[in-house]
Amino acid sequence: MDELYARLNYLLDAFLNKKASEQEKDELFVLIRQADNDEDLHRVLQRAWNNFPQAEDVFPSARSGQILSNILSPPEQNIPFINPKNNWRMYYAAAAAALFIGFAVLLFSHKKRKTNQLITKVKPHDAILPGSNKAVLKLANGKTIVLDSAHIGTIINLKNTCIKKAQDGLLVYNAGRPQLNQPSAINTITTPRGGQYQVILPDGSKVWLNAASSVSFPTQFTGKIRQVSVSGEAY
Repeated sequence: MDELYARLNYLLDAFLNKKASEQEKDELFVLIRQADNDEDLHRVLQRAWNNFPQAEDVFPSARSGQILSNILSPPEQNIPFINPKNNWRMYYAAAAAALFIGFAVLLFSHKKRKTNQLITKVKPHDAILPGSNKAVLKLANGKTIVLDSAHIGTIINLKNTCIKKAQDGLLVYNAGRPQLNQPSAINTITTPRGGQYQVILPDGSKVWLNAASSVSFPTQFTGKIRQVSVSGEAY
């Protein structure tokens, strides 16, 4: 019976730790039904119950022992005598199924409690709010403009570029004819957490900037290369 006991232990451990394959699950129930010694099965189930890590968190030791005893002890009823040799396999298969259900309930209760504890630890200001039009424009000279509070229309005129804010909040760069002899100034748009912004760059391409991101670009593109610098997410 030592081999049977060892195999039952292995299969039950694998089942409770969610490592058992479908074949091992089938083998576990077959061994429970076909075992020749009910004491072996009782030892396996008793050990599994005692070693179940969440049992003490949900039920005190006295209560957990009573639950296991109720599962493994047949009810006292005035019923006709049935030969234990012909009936114990069915009884212990049912007891094992009941024990597995008990394990599942205990595990679910523990996970639910842990989840609720985790939710209560999240502070309101840590939550990321849905994105809205929030961004800051930084010009080449270091000046910053808060775009979400800027007025509709022309925000600023640079040497060869007009920066406008559309009615829907879209930022538009209207660039004049490229001046090849002048270095292009670099502008940067940065969005905070919970913010987003859309901008039409001087070459006409549209960029959508996600929360906690930034994009840096020249106020005019010259040549065939269109190069920008992105931090975070931009589309």
